[in-house]
Amino acid sequence: MSDDVRDAFVPEAGLVPPPVREALLGGRYRLGEEWARGGMAYVFQGLLLGAAGFTRRVAIKRMLPALGDDPDFARLFVEEARVVTALSNPHIVEIIDLVYDEERRACIVMEWIDGVDLGTYRGLHARVGDSTKWPRIARVGLHTLRALAAAHERPEGPVFHRDVTPTNILLSTQGIAKLVDFGLARAGDRATMTSPGVVKGKLGYVAPELTAGQRPNAQTDLYALGVTLWEALAMRRAFDGKNAVELMVQAGKGGIPRLDTLRGDLPPELVSIVHQLCARDPAERFESARTAAKALAGLVDADLDDFQASVREVTLARDSLRSETG
Repeated sequence: MSDDVRDAFVPEAGLVPPPVREALLGGRYRLGEEWARGGMAYVFQGLLLGAAGFTRRVAIKRMLPALGDDPDFARLFVEEARVVTALSNPHIVEIIDLVYDEERRACIVMEWIDGVDLGTYRGLHARVGDSTKWPRIARVGLHTLRALAAAHERPEGPVFHRDVTPTNILLSTQGIAKLVDFGLARAGDRATMTSPGVVKGKLGYVAPELTAGQRPNAQTDLYALGVTLWEALAMRRAFDGKNAVELMVQAGKGGIPRLDTLRGDLPPELVSIVHQLCARDPAERFESARTAAKALAGLVDADLDDFQASVREVTLARDSLRSETG
């Protein structure tokens, strides 16, 4: 409606202009502020607007403009939505919808997780000179292994995450860890979507055999989780190479220090499980995520008081992060 036409509607004449329709993503999602940014996409807070005033907080993942017109990245984006919707597990972030923006670029709508990622959680502890509580890291490991088991054992074909890192494990204020960002995943029933010999993912978590050109599998995801848990307990990076080449060389050599030489409060069983997960030789790792989860389950305290303490700690971490970014 033009300004001239709108000016013709005056309250004195008993006429009011029709409401201006809000531009909604996909016709039903209100886009909020940017929450995070990765190598492929932005993540925004969003709001699903339904009938009768129904609303739901969501996360909306949009491709970076520089990649939005690349057909390969567009296929990866759509593939992520297709793959994750086939996985139903309480420890995998739910995909709600796939919509297109005004530029006809795909956007993934996901459940909103109120909390922090594991990397932020560890970083907040490090800043106050405090170590993470090992029972809570063990619980995070168990939840992530259950997510990986669901992906690896998908009836239609296995899905390998390929990017299990601290920023992709979200800790909710309900005490649940959830795995997110299957953007580099490859479903076993689809052709590979990456060029031969190209290693993707964050290099400090890439299994040594991948740098030698082998294909991703369940053991490569277990390795990445092992390094992630090691860092969460050791309160430091496993590899500190100054560039991609140094990181690849260090990861290829392995040699991560034993956790029990860095902390004296860790159960020997936990140390053994973490180091078996990130063993340099794939044959020395657990046979499967399910097998590793069974080994770790015995160490996770089901005591309600400890669970509630974990919930409070994540809530405090979330509030601390909000106060810094607000």
